[in-house]
Order: sequence, then C-alpha cells, then structure tokens
Amino acid sequence: LRQPVGAGTAVDRGMILAIDFGSTSIKTGVFDRRLRQLREGSARLTYRRGADGRVELDVAGVERAVRRAMPEVRDVTAIAVTSQAQTFMTGQRPFVSWLDTRAGAACAALQKELKDAGAHGSFELCAPLQVCQLKRVPTRETVVSLPSYFVRAWTGEHVIDDNLAAMSGLYSLRDNDWWPAALRACRLRREQLARVVPVGSVAAVTRKNGYGLPVGVPVVLAGNDQTAGAFGARLEDSNGVLLTLGTALVAY
Repeated sequence: LRQPVGAGTAVDRGMILAIDFGSTSIKTGVFDRRLRQLREGSARLTYRRGADGRVELDVAGVERAVRRAMPEVRDVTAIAVTSQAQTFMTGQRPFVSWLDTRAGAACAALQKELKDAGAHGSFELCAPLQVCQLKRVPTRETVVSLPSYFVRAWTGEHVIDDNLAAMSGLYSLRDNDWWPAALRACRLRREQLARVVPVGSVAAVTRKNGYGLPVGVPVVLAGNDQTAGAFGARLEDSNGVLLTLGTALVAY
C-alpha cells in the first residue's frame, strides 16, 4: 500500500486478499496482517489460438476461473490486485492476450509514427502491445484491461494503475497522463479509457457483487505481476536482481 498503514486501519485489523491475473492461471491468497498466508486458490486459463497469431480468452471462461480460484473471502478487509501485461477487451468481445501476435504490421507502422515511445512507456513498442492491436482494429467502444474488468465488476469503477496503463502503450509515465499521440494514432478518446491511479493506491471500494466479496472493502491496484514481485523482493533497498521464470522470462 502506498498509503501509511497504522494500528487500527482496515488492513491492520483483518485479512488481505491478493489476486494475480496471471497469464497461465488466476492465483489467489488470503494473508493476515503479518502477511502469513492462510488460504490460497488457483484456476488455469484456457486460450483460443489461431494460425494467424490469435490468442484470446473467453470472457465467461475467465469469470469462471476467477470464481474457482476465489477462497473463502467473507472476512477480508482489503484486496490487492496484480495482473499479466496488457490483455484487454473492447465491448463484449473476447480478451486479447498480450501473447497475441496479429498486429505486426501495425507495430511496424507505429514504430515510425511514435518515434519517442520509449520515453513515455516502460519499453519500446512490440507487436502484442494494446496500442498496436487498437491501431489494427479501431474501436468506438470502451477499452478495458483484464484487471479493470473485474475491479469494475466488484466496485462499479473503471480504473487502472499507471504501471499497467503504461504497458498498454497508451499512457505516458513521463507526463502522468494518457498519451495524446498514441490516442490519435488509434483514433481513441480518453473517455474510452479507464481512470488512472498511482500503482499501490486504493482504486475503489467494493459494492454488492457476484463474487462473494464483502461490501465496502478497499481495492488496491498493485500493477503488473512482475513489478509487484520486484517490490516484494525489496529491490529498491537491495539494488538486486529478480529473475521470474513464469510464462514470460523476466529480469528486474
């Protein structure tokens, strides 16, 4: 949590539900205020793949996986969410995975059009980036990331943290705002995108929902799963290196 957590706060008094929307599976854990794990759950994701490079997730299938992975949560007093990279959807279409490679031509065009992309985001443009997919198929619908879809289902708020927003290629970490040049390239308006909050901050609180979560619980957006792991390993203190051998092989 970015906010100070002292004695008597919700997090100090009760349980924390951690949810990782990973690439291979949905993983959950319930921790006490000393960060001792009490319960856990997981459910694998099933992808639809095509010879054209298509890699998609059925929305209903992901919803079922989240429910299967959810442990007993009636006593939780805080929820923290991490996620795979820039998997997203528009309208009620399937989620397009970050593993999808159909946007190669759009990526090549955007490399020439958005020459300073590396100064705004966390890495240079590559084919699976959300901005490339949206360049390939412009949309007038709301663009929703995988974690934002569920945060909205739990809280009614369409919100994302700046770490994940930047991984979409549409957000500028340098300017702390949606990047106008990228929005123009994809013919998007900022109204189609989520409200952005700093990574590690409370995004919203739960309302009545169909996932068994109690009402009034703060939801913290903790960024990309690799970023959350780097914070958990205290790399900012140790100046060390974190190697993650997951679906993606990542060194922080």
